[in-house]
Amino acid sequence: MFDLLIKNGTILDGSGSPAKAADVAIKGDTIVEVSQLGSVEARETLDATNLLITPGFIDAHSHSDMNLIINPNAESKLRQGVTTEIIGQCGSSAFPLQGPYRTRIQEDMKKYNLDITWIDIEGYCENLQAGSPAVNVALFVGQGSIRGSVVGYENTKPNSDQLKRMQLEVEKAMDCGALGLSTGLIYSPSYFADTAEIAALAQAARKANGLYASHIRGEGDTLLDAIQEAIQIGREAGVGVQVSHLKASAPSNWGKVRQAIELIEQARAESLDVQFDKYPYLASSTSLDSLLPKWAHEGGAEATLSRLTDPAMRTKIVDAVSVNNEAEKGWDSILLAFSGCEKYQSQEGETLAEIARKIGIEPFDLFIDLLVCSRLATAICGFSMCQEDTDLAIMHSCGLVCSDSSAWAPYGVLSHGKPHPRAYGTFPKFFRDYVKERPLLALEEAVAKVTSRCAERFDLKKRGRIRPGYFADLVVLDWKRFFDTATYANPHQYPTGVEGVIVNGVVTLWQGSLTGKRSGRILAKSSKAA
Repeated sequence: MFDLLIKNGTILDGSGSPAKAADVAIKGDTIVEVSQLGSVEARETLDATNLLITPGFIDAHSHSDMNLIINPNAESKLRQGVTTEIIGQCGSSAFPLQGPYRTRIQEDMKKYNLDITWIDIEGYCENLQAGSPAVNVALFVGQGSIRGSVVGYENTKPNSDQLKRMQLEVEKAMDCGALGLSTGLIYSPSYFADTAEIAALAQAARKANGLYASHIRGEGDTLLDAIQEAIQIGREAGVGVQVSHLKASAPSNWGKVRQAIELIEQARAESLDVQFDKYPYLASSTSLDSLLPKWAHEGGAEATLSRLTDPAMRTKIVDAVSVNNEAEKGWDSILLAFSGCEKYQSQEGETLAEIARKIGIEPFDLFIDLLVCSRLATAICGFSMCQEDTDLAIMHSCGLVCSDSSAWAPYGVLSHGKPHPRAYGTFPKFFRDYVKERPLLALEEAVAKVTSRCAERFDLKKRGRIRPGYFADLVVLDWKRFFDTATYANPHQYPTGVEGVIVNGVVTLWQGSLTGKRSGRILAKSSKAA
């Protein structure tokens, strides 16, 4: 007898092959039959008549590290068909948490009443698994987390002992099943590291065949140099490279994604494994303090806040921020996503230019006040990209699809602010835009891009396909109703058309409702538990 039988569906198995009519039979966490089974017995049977069954979608670049502990239901992801998230991105992982970095993260988590009790990857994984997350996770270790824990927020080279400690943190994470090392080289303290330091850490991941995933050092004027640096690190460390959310920011740089891909293709021709990912939107989302110059972050948050309130520093900061603002129309193209303070909470969802006009101040004065009032906790969405570049990245054979977002919820502590709509809509928007409306991709090709190809990229064995012997991560879709509904003005809205989600053989969502069962796992390379 089967444990679960999904009858009468149309199967897209994730391989890129055409759809076929079949039933899916599951025992425990594993698919055991994919065929027209007729009358067979199962402990639970789901009728998928007129519905499409695909492998669960894999979010190639996610930031749910803390949010999955705060709310393990992961509804903004689960309800768009995501069954696995790749976390620990952009140099920021939930471990190690020591020294100045721990202090900063503890401060950030106060608004969620989250008590951080762990220090290392083992402690984080224990806390995450104890909460029974609804989705699977695979994780990178963040270079920023490591540097902030060992060196702090100083613009200085690590001494030999510090470098060794950082390398040991990478090795420990790899021993526990991490996918590799990530960097966020526009963020503090990541960007205080030079190329040689990063290569030394990435080399520590090579023993376990780890990857180097990078939010590269520049996505605007210096995009091509930053791509070259990522490639150089891959070569020197002997590891594959995953360029995070490949884009060209600011109108003056539009078109450079084609050149970036040419550099990547050249490196691939020279036997270096380089791939990339992208979200299907033209606006990014990041912290407001990322617009500050590098030197403004030296010494950590208190030193930065002191500079922001120093009149003698204002002109210098103004000049630097004007250069770093890559939004298409400057402050008119930057939305306030999370104010981080009560003073501006009612203005979330408006542009900084609109807010400044309403209260009668200059946008830069608003910029400073937001950062000071929120203690650097303000987040923004910035319209800085063009459609042609986005299409090139997503449609390329080396391009994966990601949300670049945490999991949120329209209730509880994760319902605040105006997060980027990608948190709720990435995958339905991808299918709507690239398969239904324009269309630029065949449905079976699009499904493969967000399932099997992603699983292969991150070495997630027996994931990403519907075939016997594979883990039963599945999505049941009403294809005609599968649409995103989240907007920049109203982002906390679930998509339509996701009828069911099965994670490791457990029905987690059915007919639009959570079942109360959560069966996500921490996935290590080659599917060994972390």
